[in-house]
Amino acid sequence: MKLKRLVIRSLPGIDGRFTVDIPGAGLNVIIGPNGIGKSSLCRAMAALLWKDGAQGAHVTASACFELEGGEWTVERDGGSWRWYRDGSECPPPRLPAEHLSDNFFLGLRELLDAKRDAGNDVAQAIREQMSGGYDLTAVAEAFATAPLVRKGKSARQACDKAERAVGEAQGRQKGLHDREAMLAQLEQEKDEAEGAVRTLGHVRSALDLHAWREELEQLETQLAALPGALERLSGKEGEELEELERQLVAKGADRTKTAQGIEDERTEAGRTRLTVPLDDALLATAGKRAEALKDKERERDQAQTEWKGEGRAVAEASRAVGGYAESPSEFDLGESADLFAFLRDAQAAETELGALDERLQLLDPSSFSEEAAQQLEQLRRGVDQLRAWLRSPPVGAAPEHETPGPARLLEKLAAALLAVGLGLGFAVERTFFAVAGVGLGLFIAVRLMRARRGPETPTVDARGHARSEFPQGLEPPTEWTNEAVTARSRELDEEFADLLVTTERERDRNRDRESLQNRREILVADMAQLEDRRAQLVQALHLEAIRPDVELVDTAVALNQLRAAREREARAAAGVQSLEKQCAALIAELAEVLTCHGEAAPVDASSARAGVESLERRNRTLRDTRKGQALLERHLEQCDADLERIEKAANAIYKLAELEVGDRGGLSSLLSNLDRYRELRPKRDALSNEIDRTEKHLDEAGQAALGELDSDSLQERLREIDKHDAELEKMHSEIADIRSEVRTARAGHVLEEALAARDEQLEQLRVRRELAMHAAAGQFLIERVRNEHDTDQMPRVLERARELFGTFTNHAYELEVAREDGTSFRALETSSGERRWLNELSDGTRVQLALAARLAFVEDAEQGEPLPLFLDEALDHSDSERFQAIARSLARMAQDDGRQIFYLTSDEHDAERLQLALREEGCERAPVIDLAAVRGREWAVRDRDALTVRPLPTVPEPGGMTAEAYGAALSIPRFDPRRGHLDQHLYYLLSDDLRLLRRLLQNRIESVGQWLALARSSAPLAEKIAVCPGAGEQLDARTRLLEVYCQVWAEGRGRPVGREAIEASKAITDNYLEVVVQIASAEQGDGERLLVVLLERDYPGLKGFRDKSRESLARYLAEEGYTDEQPILEAPEVELRMRAAPAAGELPEELTTRLVHTWCRLSPAQPLDDRDTS
Repeated sequence: MKLKRLVIRSLPGIDGRFTVDIPGAGLNVIIGPNGIGKSSLCRAMAALLWKDGAQGAHVTASACFELEGGEWTVERDGGSWRWYRDGSECPPPRLPAEHLSDNFFLGLRELLDAKRDAGNDVAQAIREQMSGGYDLTAVAEAFATAPLVRKGKSARQACDKAERAVGEAQGRQKGLHDREAMLAQLEQEKDEAEGAVRTLGHVRSALDLHAWREELEQLETQLAALPGALERLSGKEGEELEELERQLVAKGADRTKTAQGIEDERTEAGRTRLTVPLDDALLATAGKRAEALKDKERERDQAQTEWKGEGRAVAEASRAVGGYAESPSEFDLGESADLFAFLRDAQAAETELGALDERLQLLDPSSFSEEAAQQLEQLRRGVDQLRAWLRSPPVGAAPEHETPGPARLLEKLAAALLAVGLGLGFAVERTFFAVAGVGLGLFIAVRLMRARRGPETPTVDARGHARSEFPQGLEPPTEWTNEAVTARSRELDEEFADLLVTTERERDRNRDRESLQNRREILVADMAQLEDRRAQLVQALHLEAIRPDVELVDTAVALNQLRAAREREARAAAGVQSLEKQCAALIAELAEVLTCHGEAAPVDASSARAGVESLERRNRTLRDTRKGQALLERHLEQCDADLERIEKAANAIYKLAELEVGDRGGLSSLLSNLDRYRELRPKRDALSNEIDRTEKHLDEAGQAALGELDSDSLQERLREIDKHDAELEKMHSEIADIRSEVRTARAGHVLEEALAARDEQLEQLRVRRELAMHAAAGQFLIERVRNEHDTDQMPRVLERARELFGTFTNHAYELEVAREDGTSFRALETSSGERRWLNELSDGTRVQLALAARLAFVEDAEQGEPLPLFLDEALDHSDSERFQAIARSLARMAQDDGRQIFYLTSDEHDAERLQLALREEGCERAPVIDLAAVRGREWAVRDRDALTVRPLPTVPEPGGMTAEAYGAALSIPRFDPRRGHLDQHLYYLLSDDLRLLRRLLQNRIESVGQWLALARSSAPLAEKIAVCPGAGEQLDARTRLLEVYCQVWAEGRGRPVGREAIEASKAITDNYLEVVVQIASAEQGDGERLLVVLLERDYPGLKGFRDKSRESLARYLAEEGYTDEQPILEAPEVELRMRAAPAAGELPEELTTRLVHTWCRLSPAQPLDDRDTS
């Protein structure tokens, strides 16, 4: 398998797409600095070759391979993994198992692993091969003696423990019998103590009752000394009274101010000199007439200007024709048209005549040579004779068409059909005689065809005749054989074709020259007729002599212009008179309206406009004053009502406190005692309730007498009860223990169970002894088998690994497979005979051992053609001598085994050393791929062109372009509120100020997010733009308005659903994954529509799709924000929300409306049912 191309589209740690073309089928060197993506390239290859690799979930890549004489392509897009052969999808080729994939991607870190179990997978496979395919280590574990010995000791200890348990059970049984005799006495003492303890609560309640009665008597005395009105007060009466007095003063001032306002409005209404407001329609009509008068005056002024201009044009045209007051009467426009037609015809004739003369000069006369015709005939005859010679068979040879094979086969087929048809016709059915007829007809046709072909051998020497007829003037073939005659025939064909083309070209040139000469004669005759027309036109124009064509044109044009100028002057004068009449009529109409209402009569548009505006102001003032007067009168009535309400509220407070109205001092004195009253009253009520509950409880329990005892008696009784309570708990515990032990002893068989357990442990001890003896015998036999395989059978992979390791180390070490479980390899030092584990070797030797083992294992693990092998800086710790040894081995492997090998390095010297090794082995030079150059990131400057900086692209001037045309010229991205406001282009904020937009773009500020970052940095550019009038001052508010729009638009719309989200949900099985991804793509990522399609199941490929999978997907999409239960806002709702935004208050209303309308129009259509599917 040879890798030809690798395309990386998306890979963790790699930004941007790039393609690597692989030129070499053997050893290839990929060079690049650290961090350029060499290791990532290996991860991408692993994800492409094996479907379920850990790296594949986030990889999007493809690769092209040469395999089995065809072109194979693999594509990876996350969980999607497809193989193609020659453009058609197919199953993947045979590859090693996925758990072996790491053996084809060897990095320095894996090769430097110094743990004793490093490479244990390879070592375990070798151990199984050495044991004939059996895992002797696993078999040996089944006969392990150490666990059995440990279990035997445990069994011995358990047996001793069971013996002790028997003795303990016998002692406990005797002690229990003695304690059972004391149980009756303990029960009696317990009953006495419980009777005393039951009265404990009642005694304590009686003690509390005695103390509460004394406290209640003190509270009643204190409350009796306070005024009774305190019960009805809240404590806020003083503050409420102050507030009412303040409101009373404020309302009085407000009433006075309102009354003065009413008088002022009446005075202002009198100044308007209008008795009633005028009709809006009357004012609107007057305003329209004033505007119409202004327009008519402007049209009149413009018409007067045009009239004067036309007068100057008439004078100018008159001077152009020699000062005539009017154009000549003999001249009409038809003669001017004839003049222009004549000039066009004359110019065309002169131009065509000049072109004909130039072409005739280029076409020199030539005559067809008779000698060329004879040469053509001779070449044709020579070619015909050579072809006749080639078609003729030699004398005595059988003709090719008489080969007996096909004819005889047809005769046999005809005979077979004839026989079968006759047999089936007589035996089965007569219709089979038709088959016999077909066979007979075929036989006759073959015989006739052979009869027509004539005799078996030619009677005439056709080749000799063709040779004698070959023209004498031509050179014959070097020899008369098929090869020589064919070659000479081809040469004569080429000469004949060249000569024929030359002859035909000369004939065509003569025919063209003849045609051009005929056309020239016609043009000369036309020129004579044009001269006659010239003389006639000069006479019609009353010219004294024949003038040049240019002067004739000027004269005709000047006369036409004079006549046209006089006509325009007359039209302009008529227009001025009409407009003056219209202006006079409008002034008269306006004067009638204005003078009736106290305004001066207008004389022009400006005075008319002033009169109308003055009348509108007076009318507006009258309306406003009347409206204000009505409002003030209603407010005056409200003030009177409020004053009355406030006085009533103040009187109610004094009445509640049982005081005279206005007694503020008495109210303050009363309120000063309120806190004390509020403190005593709840205590008195709570204490009284508690006393009542306690007396009732004692009475119900029959302990009412306790409530009459004094405090000392109750304390004495309490001490006696506490003593009984302490003893009772101890008695309960002792009685319960005795009863439990008795029940356990009677229900169980402790002693019998202890004896049985001892016997069981003795039996297990005997079994453990027999197993240990059996395991010891098994270990002995396994050791004998292992020694036999080590000496008589060595696996091919181990033999190959030893060969490579010896080559790498110049045979200073030999490789061995460790027998111990959990270990891998050891190195035998040939000079000392010592065996060393991996952690005892140097880094370089350890790398060489691991590399040898992995390379040998790769060769053995492959099922088909060799896979590419990737070495990621695997030889960095090797010295020059060992580097060369490994490199030469890799070169031989690539050449002998046909394996493609990739060595990835960041050191250019490694590439040079690999090339040297290839040269020493007689191999072709390895291609070097500069990964940095492939990715467009040169990591070393090799010429001054690499330091040349291209100038920044220029931003075009808006000039006279519309906003839409300028946006298209800038190729701005589409407006998409799903990306948020920060990612939108500034065009969508500044389409009304293209010069400010260009200024920002010149400074590479293109998006809203870039502008906000610039503004937060307090850069000079941001400060200058912020003070620009218009859009510059509003840019911050526009940005905040766009932010609100994106948030409002997003309500009810979830995030777009793609392959990554569907795979992450883990709700869709592999059988339906591709179908669901296609549906999501067709619905443009809308999660709601995707769930609807899955519910309906009308989409092809959804047969058998489970509701449970859909519900699981729906839950995931809702939790992760891909769907939104909120309704999608319609355009009117969006605009209403936008007008309520704080940013909208900082912008002109027109601008806010225009921006929101533009954003709504440019936003993607939602919901999906409303999209344009055309």
